[in-house]
Amino acid sequence: MLRALPIALASASSLMLPHSASAQAITQGAFRMGADALWSQGFLGGGDRIAVVDEGFGGLDESIAAGELPPRDRMRTMSFDAAHGLGGRSLLTTDPTPHGTRMAEIIHDLAPQAELVLVNYNTVDEFVRATEWVADQGIPVASHSNSFLDGPFDGTGAAARAVDGASDRGVLWINSAGNFAERHWAGGADATATPSGASALPRAGPICTCRGAIRARGRRSPSSCATRPGRGSRSPPPLPRDRCRSGSGPSRWATGSIG
Repeated sequence: MLRALPIALASASSLMLPHSASAQAITQGAFRMGADALWSQGFLGGGDRIAVVDEGFGGLDESIAAGELPPRDRMRTMSFDAAHGLGGRSLLTTDPTPHGTRMAEIIHDLAPQAELVLVNYNTVDEFVRATEWVADQGIPVASHSNSFLDGPFDGTGAAARAVDGASDRGVLWINSAGNFAERHWAGGADATATPSGASALPRAGPICTCRGAIRARGRRSPSSCATRPGRGSRSPPPLPRDRCRSGSGPSRWATGSIG
């Protein structure tokens, strides 16, 4: 999620920036995706609402103060995390997680005139309630950069059924595709291709934690690289530092698996 644009690119694209923010505040991915072509045609998200569903929105006020997000009175927030509130928590920290805030910043870059609705949860039950709430509010688009690794991986889990229900009610649900890099799923399946047994869990392996790689929207290089075991595995050997890729995000934030 590198966000600093070269000065030359900023100059060449100055007429295509979607709002008055400086070029350094626009995610580089927007230009790589060709969003500027849509901006030039006036597609800025005006009149639309987008739910950003995540584990937490730590650092939200700091992001607003930096001009990365609109003021609170232009956004709506809803927390289903009974234990931690809107700041939430992830599996990797005991502090409020800024992951949802970073996701909201990217969406705001792409659709600066859309109304953002920030929704967080912690447990699967809270996720189900959050998903139902998004549908109840008639929010047409939901972005969820997170996943569940507990199975059953066949679409019958509570989270999968909740998303299906929201989709049936008209919500366009956008889910992340994966952040586990060289890790992959491995397991058995029956004749209907349904995963079965304990081996249906994601293949055990090291998860690389790049502290500092995600902070400041990718402007820092990884300052340290630690590992934790994959689910059900023994502690893995440390990964070489060069295996820790900036911005790759090692947690279960974005694996694309909705059981």
